[in-house]
Amino acid sequence: MLLPGEAPQSRAELGKKALSKILNQPPEYDEGLVEKVLSEVASEGIKKFPDDFMREFREGEVVEIRLPGTPLHIDPASQTTVMSPKRHFRYEAKNPLEAKFIIYTYKIGQKEVKIPRDNRVLFQAVISYERYCDEIKQKCFAQFLKYTNDEEVSEILTREVEKRLDLRAKRNES
Repeated sequence: MLLPGEAPQSRAELGKKALSKILNQPPEYDEGLVEKVLSEVASEGIKKFPDDFMREFREGEVVEIRLPGTPLHIDPASQTTVMSPKRHFRYEAKNPLEAKFIIYTYKIGQKEVKIPRDNRVLFQAVISYERYCDEIKQKCFAQFLKYTNDEEVSEILTREVEKRLDLRAKRNES
């Protein structure tokens, strides 16, 4: 069904959209749309964790943790254990927010992470980052939906933004 003022699409265009949905990839023609939505949603630029989310932080008040340089994740059986995929590296965080701080800060190849000693600074940084990620995703989805009128394509494009911006906080983790 066409909306008023909408041009009919060719079978080839409809086929590309359907294939992109099946493969869970953004349709080719939407590359410019991703850039457009990003410029609308994050007009002041993209914030980076942890630097843009830490208030009242003094550089000397940190704990340094040595890391393996491999991918890390939080153990599904424990909200406080950070580990490598083969479990050769395990770190028991003081609390779930410290574990999230490590995951959000860490980049593959990095050999150490500096964690604030002050739990209040740590808490504010993690919660602010999770809110920011959720807000960016919601705004992007709404804009994509406005432009495409297609929820599935909007979800795919929002995931593309999430990857492109390296947004690590997930909606159901907080």
